[in-house]
Amino acid sequence: MNLFSGFLHKSQQLRKAVGKSSRQGWRKAFVNVSASSSSRRCNNTPAVVGDQIRRTIILTTISGMPMLALQPAAADVLRDALREFTRPDVSAKDAVVILLDAQSTLREIQGIAITSPNSQERIRARAFWPAYAKRLRAVAEAAPVVARVVIGASDKEETLSEYYGGKAEGTGAADAIYQGLGRVLTISGRTIRQEAQDAPDAAAGAERAIDDFLRKVPPLLLAEAKQFRLERAKATGMQ
Repeated sequence: MNLFSGFLHKSQQLRKAVGKSSRQGWRKAFVNVSASSSSRRCNNTPAVVGDQIRRTIILTTISGMPMLALQPAAADVLRDALREFTRPDVSAKDAVVILLDAQSTLREIQGIAITSPNSQERIRARAFWPAYAKRLRAVAEAAPVVARVVIGASDKEETLSEYYGGKAEGTGAADAIYQGLGRVLTISGRTIRQEAQDAPDAAAGAERAIDDFLRKVPPLLLAEAKQFRLERAKATGMQ
């Protein structure tokens, strides 16, 4: 079962739980998804379409939740469905690689931020901010996976507090990373905040949060991830 099929299966469970009136709300959500996808046929690669569908489902469902008046059990099904779709599983090694990549990206951002506003580095960086943001967005799915390994949780959602859509009571193990990146990424996640472009403090704070977190990762897993990045750099001629 692929990711989107799994989400549809979850949505069917929700429909049974909330009844006929709720089904109308879900129908509207998926109509909006279809409209969003068809309006962008000129850019319909699987990754782009998946991102469009994911964003539309989140926004449409969240905005419609007050009108659905869900019972607690039905609301739990909805939350689980959204978690599965917005934070899909990646392997532990891949998740650590994503965090290491994010660290490198944050260092690059700091290096640009310390230059003068009219420097050539700043001017060239304007074209790269969205690419930097894309690398950092990947941390959203990676951090809970690594945190689950670190704390030995059975469910990765236990590594995030309810504030970030998780199940942990109080502060989650991965919350600090989310907080740090929240000061670097714009709300949409499409680019880098102006404050983070102008000064290195925000990116430095996010880098420290990831570094502190990676210190808790099992050494063997961390070594495997670093070796993968080394081999990838050799293969792409980036070393």
